[in-house]
Amino acid sequence: MAPRTLARGMGTFFKTCEHPQSRWSKCPHTYVIRFRNASGRQTEESGFATQDKAIDRLTEIYRAKRENPWGQSKAERNRKYGAMNFGAYTEEWKAGQRALAPASLRHLESLLEHHLYPAFHSRRMATFDHKVVDAFIQTMERNGVGLATQANAFDKLKSILLDAQRLGLYPENPLDGVTPPQYDPKRAVIPAPLQLRGIREAGDEAFNFVAEHLDARSGPLSWSDRTPLRPGCAVLAARASVNAGGSTSSSRSTAAVTGPAAGSRASASADRR
Repeated sequence: MAPRTLARGMGTFFKTCEHPQSRWSKCPHTYVIRFRNASGRQTEESGFATQDKAIDRLTEIYRAKRENPWGQSKAERNRKYGAMNFGAYTEEWKAGQRALAPASLRHLESLLEHHLYPAFHSRRMATFDHKVVDAFIQTMERNGVGLATQANAFDKLKSILLDAQRLGLYPENPLDGVTPPQYDPKRAVIPAPLQLRGIREAGDEAFNFVAEHLDARSGPLSWSDRTPLRPGCAVLAARASVNAGGSTSSSRSTAAVTGPAAGSRASASADRR
């Protein structure tokens, strides 16, 4: 049946039976009310025995919305951002990430281009929940995406969705119940500049070329002199002082880092010279 509308913003009430509106007062069926809740979504409630009870309930809801301006502004945000697609929302969110270094920004754009946008670009922000996020992780697993990339993509999606939750788009955390990708990188140790200096003194020209590149990468960092080296480098560093006295050959030093084959190549090179 056609609903009966009250004042603007209050909602409507009606009956779902086949009786005409003129007979509603004598009809035994209950009334149904329809209104927009605080988040702006259309909602229905049923079970009202009389027309007066249905109107009283609509009036109560209307007054609650008018007396709570924060709830009204929240509803306006939900209408604006809930209908926005993921791509548009993310671009707006990215514009606010002013603290990102250029390298971090390039990394973010790469993750968006290759992983997040293909999966979610046209999806409305209001439709995200833990099932959607978990399906995204499972898709990356099926496609053979590396664990490190999975973890990074999940972290960026998490940041975006939590930002939307702070606006009130979701009544609860859309990531609750999701098991994130389990990435546990091994600890990488970069030699300190003093250690690299000792390695260069013990190595040949080929090894010094590699050491110079390591020095270029680790120079700006403040590493402790007690930082442990990888096994081969540790042997070279230990022999550096012996080599200063002339008792260790460059071929033996190269073999300590790159293996017997490299050491034999260095010896053959020395013989040719």
